[in-house]
Amino acid sequence: MNDEAEHAGQRMPTFLDMRLLPPTVSAWALSWWATGGNLSWSGVLLGALGLCAAAAAFTLWQRWEQGRRPQPRHSLLPSASVRLTLAVSFIAAVGALLLSHNARAAFDADPFRAALASHHTVDCEVEITGYPRARGAGSSTQSPVTLPARTLRIYDEEGRALASSVEIRLRGKGVGALQRGDHLRVRVTAAPRQRLPPPVAAEVTLLRLISRHPAEGVAALPAKIRSHTQVLLHETTPHTRGLIPGLAMGDRSGLTPRLNEAMRAASLSHLSAISGMHIAVVLGAMTLIVPGRGLLRVSAVIVTLGVIVLLAGPTASVLRSVTMAGVGLWGLIARRPGQALTGLSAVSLALLYGDPWNGRSYAFALSVLATAGVVTLGQRWQAWARKHLRGDTIPGSIARTLHGLLAVPLAAQLWATPVLLMMDPHVPLWGVVANVLVAPVLAPATILALGVCLSAPLSPAFAQALIVVAEPLCAWIAEVALRVAALPSARLPWLEGIDGALLWIVCVLSLWGGIKVVARMGHWKTRPTRPRETL
Repeated sequence: MNDEAEHAGQRMPTFLDMRLLPPTVSAWALSWWATGGNLSWSGVLLGALGLCAAAAAFTLWQRWEQGRRPQPRHSLLPSASVRLTLAVSFIAAVGALLLSHNARAAFDADPFRAALASHHTVDCEVEITGYPRARGAGSSTQSPVTLPARTLRIYDEEGRALASSVEIRLRGKGVGALQRGDHLRVRVTAAPRQRLPPPVAAEVTLLRLISRHPAEGVAALPAKIRSHTQVLLHETTPHTRGLIPGLAMGDRSGLTPRLNEAMRAASLSHLSAISGMHIAVVLGAMTLIVPGRGLLRVSAVIVTLGVIVLLAGPTASVLRSVTMAGVGLWGLIARRPGQALTGLSAVSLALLYGDPWNGRSYAFALSVLATAGVVTLGQRWQAWARKHLRGDTIPGSIARTLHGLLAVPLAAQLWATPVLLMMDPHVPLWGVVANVLVAPVLAPATILALGVCLSAPLSPAFAQALIVVAEPLCAWIAEVALRVAALPSARLPWLEGIDGALLWIVCVLSLWGGIKVVARMGHWKTRPTRPRETL
């Protein structure tokens, strides 16, 4: 039997291309370290030279080894590729180190921080960049709120304008009436007893609103859509009034305190925020709802992403979430987890270079890990469904669709949990159950919420009809959150910090290993022995 006959009918193995993973991890680590501050330019330059020297050494080693002893072309893990990957990792770390230190230096030297520290009040111009956020538990409707904003310039005692560009949180009387995109000239003072990590410079209290210039053109559309949507939702149930803006625009200001806390306890908070996990879940469902794998599906996804960016705003966090979700979508459609993982690494590296503060962002970590879960575990689970669930029958199609709706959020949840535990050291014991229960209604509820917001200014009657359809879905999400949060031990205490994240990883790996061992019991393959020849 020749080699072709011997390998006939065998499928080529699928490999994960992880060559860009070490450069991304090294850039992430250096971004986190350098944006922490307390670094001098001389130390940064010395470290950069050392990393460049290490990269050059690995490159020269690879060239010398290749000329001395050529590597096989189809080696599973060629040593030359490992050395080049390490060299690229050092170069990526150099770029991240220089960019991150420059970002930290610009943050420390911003005139707004110096003026706020040396004066009781500061006159400045700011731009509102987001929607109201509750200052603690509850909702903005019944508790003090803050507005995310970005400084444009400040004015010194002589009235001269100085350029400024730092993030702040604005609070005070009347801030809830301001809209995203507004340009304000305000007088502010530092809020007492507040500590916010960089790149947020400070939380400030609004003392006087000197002037207000609403957004114009395309930038004014989100505010107009939000105001019309709030008018239509005024007569609906509190759950619908809070969830529809959250699902479509990331606006959580309408959530009641009880529902907000319940969604947090049930690990459902990501449903009412524009995050990578949220978008990945929605787009994963759309790949199953929209037929085909060609232009129709891609067009529907692109339109959905564009609408989400318009409603939530082209902020760094939204663009990051949309980009990550696009990578996850590519992995689901192309069915190539190796390429999707490479794309995820490349996009993460580009985002770290574009904004070094991503290295310290929990939202960035959640986006990356949730997308990694979608393109690895989610893709493998969907491949299992395509292999074991028939798609040419109605029951098989329904089972495959439901499996896909459940597999994507579960994979994203498993990968994102270590970061969630670092943010809040409590395990939502029934969180996976809650996500599974709401997964079948998440995609239609989000699509209906988008339809409500987009049609509210154009056709209030049509938007009202969509609200009627979406109301039972919102009621289901709220009921699941409230009932799951009321279950015994809904939030179990966990270890704080990195220790808690590592413990979760160890527990998941141990459980996975135990399942593998149990699944293979009784199916061990033994090598057949040849009969002994008799003389």
